[in-house]
Order: sequence, then C-alpha cells, then structure tokens
Amino acid sequence: MRMRLTVVLTVLLAVLLTAIAVALAAVDTSSGEVDFTMKLTMPTEGDQAGAAMTPSGHVWFSGNKARTEMKMPTPAGVPRAQMPGSIITIVDGDARVAYTLMPDSKTAMKMSLDDPRIEAPSQPRNPRSIMDPENYPEGTKITKLGPRTYKGGKVTAYQISWTENKEEITCLVYVDARELPLYIKTTMKDGTIEMTYSNYKFHKLDASLFKVPKGYQIMDMAKMMQGMPPPPK
Repeated sequence: MRMRLTVVLTVLLAVLLTAIAVALAAVDTSSGEVDFTMKLTMPTEGDQAGAAMTPSGHVWFSGNKARTEMKMPTPAGVPRAQMPGSIITIVDGDARVAYTLMPDSKTAMKMSLDDPRIEAPSQPRNPRSIMDPENYPEGTKITKLGPRTYKGGKVTAYQISWTENKEEITCLVYVDARELPLYIKTTMKDGTIEMTYSNYKFHKLDASLFKVPKGYQIMDMAKMMQGMPPPPK
C-alpha cells in the first residue's frame, strides 16, 4: 500500500509540475521568477492514513516558456532511493512541448501539450492572468469572495470551480493588488494541493534556462505510446 502511494504521489507531482510551469508561463513578453512552497495531501484509503508531501521550489518564466525546479522530500516510511531528489519541468508553449527532468538519473521525459493521449495542461498563462476564464475549461465559474487578510497584508479572494474528466475541481485563490497569486488551494477527488508564492521578481532571463541540458537521455512519450488510441471524449 505504501509503495503504491509513493508511485501515485510521484506521478501526480510530475503532472502537477507541468501544470505549475504552464500556469506560470507568460503569454506576453514579461519574464521573471518566483519562489513557491507546496503541500500535497492524499486522501485516507482503507486503513492507510492520507499521505502528505511538502515540496518547495522556484519558477522562472519568460514569454511562453517556463522552468520549475522542485525539491522532493521523502515521506515517512518510504526509502530515500524510491524518491527523486528533485524534479525539473521545462515548458515551451511556442513549441507546445514539455520536458520533465530527473537530475539524479540524467533522464528527461518529453511530452506534447497537444497529444490527446497524454494528460497535460492545455494552455499557458501568465501569473497575472490567473483569473482569466480563457485559461480554464468551458463552463468554469469564477466567483469573487471579497477582501481577506493574508500574512498581514490585504488580498482579494476568489473561488474557481470547473469539471474535468467528470471530476469537480475547486480552487481558492488569493491575489495581491497586481492580480498575482500568493496562495492557491486546489481541492479534488485525489486530495488537496496548497501552493504559496513569494518573492516575485521581473527581469530578463537567459534562454538556456528553458532548454534540456546536454548529457540528458530524452524519452519521447509520443514514441512510447505509439499504437495507443486517443482517450474517448
């Protein structure tokens, strides 16, 4: 049971990293970086208590590109060798491709953002446009909840809810006066994800940040999934 939870957490985090990077990739020419911390909680299953992880990391974003580096903690009871030390995700919104890098093994997984067989986020967006309905599935509801106090400062709270693959997903979002997200709590069937963003900095970034470094073995998901039909609509 513990091993299965570890596998689920690792896969979910890889998908989530892509989502984070895509969510922070800009649709204009602005670029910058931001720190983040995360709390990922899995629901209780049978006699197994819900697992929790608290990764932290950094995101760089420029144009339609983003790079996320996340340090991976080891859950209690899980051998360190079963968890990667860190995960890097690079998203290129112009080329419509994403890479998940495992520095420990010098391997990278290439994923098309447009391949219907691969569950990947559909649209890149700037952190400034977190409240833009165009960045969510059709039928998404965005409700302004009003002013709140967060870490001693004034923020505006929103609730964003939508249905994806017949599953209801709800986000509580706190944004500052610049409409930049400071806190996001996502609730879904598989658990909750809490994201905290801090230290936004906006400046030009080196293009090499958004390329897979030399020496990595790249595995193409499209080639690995050849012959598999697209999922039913």
